[in-house]
This record gives sequence, structure tokens and C-alpha cells, in this order.
Amino acid sequence: MGYKRRARLLFLGQSAEVAADLARERAPEWVKPVGEPPFDLVIRLGEADDPAPEGVRCLHWPETDRDGLIRRIDGLAGGMRLLARSEGTTAPGE
Repeated sequence: MGYKRRARLLFLGQSAEVAADLARERAPEWVKPVGEPPFDLVIRLGEADDPAPEGVRCLHWPETDRDGLIRRIDGLAGGMRLLARSEGTTAPGE
């Protein structure tokens, strides 16, 4: 199967801009924070309750501090690396 492109993420909440910057910095080969559709994944931060577009997977990350966001982003990218390794593929950005 393999990855054809980076995952397009939409972050919602007060820390959305910080999370997008951290994602670009820590996992640029795996994710692409975007502000306009289409999205692959919507991530609500903290108390954000914005509705996700229909048909798009949505996660809630209660952490809004930098260290918590880094742990979550690193975990997301780590999961993608693991899946790619199991499929014998590489990151779409490589």
C-alpha cells in the first residue's frame, strides 16, 4: 500500500497555531498542517468543541502546553513510522 502523501491535519482550539508549528518542525515528512479542506484528521485541542467536517476522523488532545503537544505529535508520527515500516515503505516526504 504505502503512503502517497503527508497526512493533512487541522488543529482546532487556542493552541492550534502552536500545534501546527510543532508538527511542521517535528514531523514534516509525515504531516502537513492545513487550514482548508480536504483534511485527513482533525485534532481538537484542550476545550475546543468545533465540529469536524463530516466523514473526517477527529481526535481530542486535552494537552495544550508545549511539552504535551510535543509528546502527542511525536506519538502520531511514531505510529505512522511504525505502519510504514510494517509495509516496507518510507515517509511520503522522503
